[in-house]
Amino acid sequence: MLLRDIRRNPALPYDVCGFLDDDSRKQDLVLNGVRVLGSGEELPSLVAQYRVELVLIAIPAATGLQMREILARCTAAGVPYKTIPGLGELIEEGGLARQIRDVAVEDLLGRTPVNLDLAQISAKIEGRVVLVTGAAGSIGSELCRQIARFRPAAIVGFEIAESPLFHLERHMAHAFPEARFRAEIGSIQDAARLREVFSRHKPSVVYHAAAYKHVPLMECHVLEAIQNNVFGTRNVVEAAREHQVSEFVMISSDKAVRPTSVMGATKRLAELVVRSLQPEGSRYVSVRFGNVLGSNGSVVPIF
Repeated sequence: MLLRDIRRNPALPYDVCGFLDDDSRKQDLVLNGVRVLGSGEELPSLVAQYRVELVLIAIPAATGLQMREILARCTAAGVPYKTIPGLGELIEEGGLARQIRDVAVEDLLGRTPVNLDLAQISAKIEGRVVLVTGAAGSIGSELCRQIARFRPAAIVGFEIAESPLFHLERHMAHAFPEARFRAEIGSIQDAARLREVFSRHKPSVVYHAAAYKHVPLMECHVLEAIQNNVFGTRNVVEAAREHQVSEFVMISSDKAVRPTSVMGATKRLAELVVRSLQPEGSRYVSVRFGNVLGSNGSVVPIF
């Protein structure tokens, strides 16, 4: 398909000299006049032999491990490389050649998808009021979108940043018109405001995603990190306890594992707060996220 697209579009600067494929049955076959020159292991020698100037990786379903192996061979051969997106994107856009792009970090990670127990998730959310702190952040807003799929009675988005909350409210109204989204401005450092919001909406499930999370910035603002991440979390947990919230999930960080930074230390303390204040008969837990691709403050793009 890619070869056909390239040939149909004379504006594309590609002259395909051959295919590489690890399937031994395909070696030396000729497809539309272009020969299968060898396997991936032969890339370095073939690059020199055919004076290859670019490798196009046409494996939309490649795993992260496969992509890392291919890129290692390209690097060893000293040849640039590009790839095409996943099959879902291809179906939406149509045409392979127009979508040739640089390899992204997402291609290299290629983590195996987790199959969720949708029935169990639905049983915890359907018909219940769910409150999300830090709702307009990258993680909080995605939580709101995912929660909306399970028909909650309402989603309460608690957020200190006015403009992002405004845009999230508009997005939710457009994307999930059947979901009742309630935007509430406030800081988790304001215990009185939290009690007011909990009293008004009476949530039974809380996802606590509000936090300061930029590692270098928090090294310079220790007291602010503690005030927000530790005492702010205590305020949310105490409001949840007071209003008999049965399910509480705090979004923590992998930096909380033997923390070496202020941010990691405050998130570890916040985990201990959640655990120590858990009321009997309720489920108050923390889940540690790594660097979330596409999230605000992820170090992956920086690296």
